[in-house]
Amino acid sequence: MGNINFLNVSSISSLAPMSGVSNTSREKDATPGYMKICTPKIKYKKINASDKRMAFGTYPEDYVYEISIDKPNDMSLYIKTPLLGITGGIGQANKNNDSSIIKKYYFNSCYELEDILAPERYQGWGTDTLKSLLEMSIQDKDTNGRIILNAKVTDGETSPVGFFYKLGFRFTDKNLNAQMDDWLRVSHGACVSPMITGMMYLPKENVSKLLMYRCLM
Repeated sequence: MGNINFLNVSSISSLAPMSGVSNTSREKDATPGYMKICTPKIKYKKINASDKRMAFGTYPEDYVYEISIDKPNDMSLYIKTPLLGITGGIGQANKNNDSSIIKKYYFNSCYELEDILAPERYQGWGTDTLKSLLEMSIQDKDTNGRIILNAKVTDGETSPVGFFYKLGFRFTDKNLNAQMDDWLRVSHGACVSPMITGMMYLPKENVSKLLMYRCLM
């Protein structure tokens, strides 16, 4: 597949990162490394545990830790978001204690995938590029194979969730995982994936699945 251009954007602030697999028909950004699409390119950042970045949804223990805090006096801040079960960016409601809420933070460092730009689709570029990022994460003693991403529709027509799900990534929302399991069971992943989006992560038990993807097919 040739060389891969890795672009570490850790120093660039991003409030709403996107993760997807794009071809040359997508409008390019102004990043110099993205102007020529002769090799696959990947944008990522490293989230350090010291960043104390909050995490929402259901993660395994090697990704996040939880702390319980008292609810704020100003209850107008306590606005629950139905999809994620979070409260106005404050934390997740503590079902066992009405007087407190739970905050989740990334416990260990991890890589956050922002974008993959491939010369063309359906030729294995995205898979091999993602494998390379995983290998980097495995070699990094801080991240140890942990990768997260925010899967979004980047072209207005298709969702990348089927691509990531088949490679072993899972949503932090268990209901979305159930939808994807149904999709795989019915379609075997052969048709366009559902137009759903959300935060995803690579479980430890699926690391080998991604590294060996296509090797055993």
